[in-house]
Amino acid sequence: MTPQVAVAAPFYRELYTKVRGETDPIREFYGEFRNRSRKGRKRHEELWCDVSPHLLALMMELVPDGDIDPSSINGRLAEHECEVEFTWVGPAGRCAVRILLVDLAEGNPVRRFGVNGLLADWGGYRDDRGIYRSILKHGEVEIRSDDFLHIMVADFVDSVGDKGGRVWVDGPRALRNQDALVRVLDGLVRE
Repeated sequence: MTPQVAVAAPFYRELYTKVRGETDPIREFYGEFRNRSRKGRKRHEELWCDVSPHLLALMMELVPDGDIDPSSINGRLAEHECEVEFTWVGPAGRCAVRILLVDLAEGNPVRRFGVNGLLADWGGYRDDRGIYRSILKHGEVEIRSDDFLHIMVADFVDSVGDKGGRVWVDGPRALRNQDALVRVLDGLVRE
């Protein structure tokens, strides 16, 4: 499982601190991905299964050690769209989660996420050497970093040796992610 957006967590925290100061307790998480599929448009279940692990991994990184309140699962599945809400309950309290996924036929992709109403747009750019990099942006505030996937792979490689790398989504986290994916999908009302 390679939900590289989990790597965005420390960069998002840095952006949050630049905009608002110290991190407030997280009471709300929002994630929105509007993507164009390379292999034809995805229907709702396939879209949820393919794209939601990225935002679920980020949410679990920002609000760790929680679980879904099954009675809170709400949302809708349309032909090429999923809109999901649930409550994530953990030691730090309750966090309202909202995820919107859209498989676009045309138009520009959007990758946006944030907590407590502070949303960041995630994009990429090529630096002066032609290397792809990630950028998080909120208004005029930007945080630039190596590409999240490059960071995830390099950290994994370093974890195999004794360089102290990190496995961002290890086996137990991947299982929790997939469990959340299935529980939410199972709890949704299909249109």
